[in-house]
Amino acid sequence: MRITYNQEVDLLYISLVPPTGRVASVENENGDLLRIDTLTDKIIGVTIQLFMHRVKQGEKIEVPEIIFSISASEIDNLLVETNAR
Repeated sequence: MRITYNQEVDLLYISLVPPTGRVASVENENGDLLRIDTLTDKIIGVTIQLFMHRVKQGEKIEVPEIIFSISASEIDNLLVETNAR
């Protein structure tokens, strides 16, 4: 798992696997994006918009539970699937 922050645009990226180029995004009511691999329909990451702004405002930032409940073997499987393409 990789977590990065882009201060210039105030985005927090949580990625389970390296980008594949075959990604669809589903936006929630806060403008956050759930990134999904279009070949496997598996979640591969989340982009949280206006991250620091929202934190400073005291907003609770919710990340889909699946991101943190995924096991190491499931991440390994995602990496194998990604590398096989």
